[in-house]
Amino acid sequence: MLKPILRSAAFNNMLASVLAGYMDIIRRTTRWQTIGTHHAESIWQTRKGVILCIWHGRFFVPHAGWSKEGQEARALISQSNDGNIIARTAQKLGFDVIRGSSQRVGSDKDRGGARAFKEMVRHLRNNGCVLITPDGPRGPRMQSGDGAIRLAKMTGAPLLPYVFSTQRGKFAKSWDRFLIAFPFGRGVYIFGEPIRVERTATEDDVEAARALFEQRMREIQYEADRLMGREIITPDLDTDLGPDANSAPNPAGAPASKQSSEPTR
Repeated sequence: MLKPILRSAAFNNMLASVLAGYMDIIRRTTRWQTIGTHHAESIWQTRKGVILCIWHGRFFVPHAGWSKEGQEARALISQSNDGNIIARTAQKLGFDVIRGSSQRVGSDKDRGGARAFKEMVRHLRNNGCVLITPDGPRGPRMQSGDGAIRLAKMTGAPLLPYVFSTQRGKFAKSWDRFLIAFPFGRGVYIFGEPIRVERTATEDDVEAARALFEQRMREIQYEADRLMGREIITPDLDTDLGPDANSAPNPAGAPASKQSSEPTR
């Protein structure tokens, strides 16, 4: 009896309202410092498509550092039950959402991956922003897949690394060590140097871009935590991305990879 209630639209909407309200309290009561703004401003000024990337464990107040003058942002969110709540929360914070994730190996269940990828491509080509968590809803933590890289290659949109940390908060005991921020403290957002992938990039080029992107994401996350005096959360290097890892769908005709970017869940 309890499960149907927890999965009901009314309960999801109520929980999303609570989460969105709390996230907005964090945004309003935290004394934010922003570093690397020039990286974001250079992209905002172009008014062209951009792929905004944030680690899954820091997907808490993504709206705080993104300028209202920036490109219209849409977040890629899975079609899971948890994804329903996150999608409603994102919408209440002013984000549009793109729903979908790739099909599991050996499963015939349609997870909306192909449709979601086409929607992301369309939004980027219409000069929008797509928000992606490159380590996905199941990890491994702070290991980037290549789905975002392939999306950048297909559309020409730059990848913009984006992280945050706060002085007050608690790390959850989840695979991603999700940071739950507390009000009335200091916080920092850091934008990293954008990475572009040429449409003519080879498979070796794609892997090199993935490795560089992952390194930059990690480095600025370490710096953000250091500035806030927090424990430095390191990548989960004991778990490898396997061939059946869920991934943001690749472009039609592109070779499947063992490492791919995941939708936010």
